[in-house]
Formats: sequence, structure tokens, C-alpha cells
Amino acid sequence: MSRLPVTLKLMASALLFAVLVALPLGMLAAAFHDKPPDYLARFVALFGQSVATPWLGIMLIFVFAVNLRWLPSSGAAQPQSIILPAIVAGAYSAAGLTRLLRSSLLEVLSNEYIRTARAKGLTMWMVMWRHALKNAAIPFITFLGIQITFMFGNTVIAEAMFAYPGMSRLAVEAITTRDVPVIQVFVLLAGALVVVVNFVADLLYAWLDPRIQLA
Repeated sequence: MSRLPVTLKLMASALLFAVLVALPLGMLAAAFHDKPPDYLARFVALFGQSVATPWLGIMLIFVFAVNLRWLPSSGAAQPQSIILPAIVAGAYSAAGLTRLLRSSLLEVLSNEYIRTARAKGLTMWMVMWRHALKNAAIPFITFLGIQITFMFGNTVIAEAMFAYPGMSRLAVEAITTRDVPVIQVFVLLAGALVVVVNFVADLLYAWLDPRIQLA
């Protein structure tokens, strides 16, 4: 169980990376619809969803660990050791969240109250932050909860590639050695994590939209 906090820390970092990438890219794409910033954001999102996770990990190691020597390629001894595994674990989710946020914002920005706010003199970014983003956040949070399961799978790849001492790497070793009790614990923890994340997502729905009533 000592490895569980390590994996949770990696997943939290991957989730943070995904949100920090998706929010600015999705907003930029919606604000500059069918313009160069939109094309760039869509290309980055398409690349993130198309690239194979192991290949991305190899390229990150080759560039940032081998050539530039900015980041360590394995272990968890240094604080910056989590950066590359978090990028590998969160890249696919960041791409999907970017595309979803873009489409949700475009739908919200076409509403009458947005045009009224723009007519009152508010800038596009003020409208985006004050009105559009909150209304577009519900599908974003729904998709984010779903992506937790994919992210949990990507941590298996990330921990194996970067020799990160987490629960996912232990599960891979348990499968190799046929250690059934460890595999059962891993599956149980993964299921519990999905339940907790979806429960938190339901609570966030009620906070974002008061019309939603929790039973």
C-alpha cells in the first residue's frame, strides 16, 4: 500500500497537466474560431489523441532526458522526476478535453445572452470567463471523470517506462509473477477510484448548475 500514494500523486499531476493544457487551448480555439489559433489548437489536440503513448514517452526521454538533460528519465528521487510521466499519462486526456471544451464553448457562445453581453461592451475574454466557461464546464467535467479511467491505464505505461515506483508498476510485476492477491487489490482500488471520481463530478454538477438537484 505504500506505493498507492505515489500512483495517486502521478494521476493528480497528469490530471493537472491535462486541465492546464485543455483550458487555454480550448478557449483559444473557441475565441478564434476557424482562424490560425483554432487550427493550431485542433492540430495539437489531434496529435495528442493520435500519437501512441509509448512512442510519446520514448520521444520525451530522448529529447528532455538524453539530449537536453533537463529532466531525469527514471525513478522518483527528485521532485522533477514526475514531470515526464505526468505528461505521458495525461497527454491523451488533454487532447480529448481540448476538443470537447472547444465544441462546448462554441455552442454556448452562440446563445442570445452571450450576444447581449457582447453588445454591452464586454470583451470576448470577459464573456468567456464570466459567462461561457461555467456553462460549458458540465460536459467538460463529465468527460474529465471518464478520462480518469484512461489515465489510470496510462499510468501503467508511464510507470513502466520511467521506472516510477507506483501501484501500477507493482500490478504489472504481479501479473508477470501471477501474484493474484496483489492483482485483486489493484482492481479493487481502481474501481473505488472511479466511483469516488464520479461522485465528486456529481457534486460539481450541482455547484455549477443550481437547477440540478442531488437525490
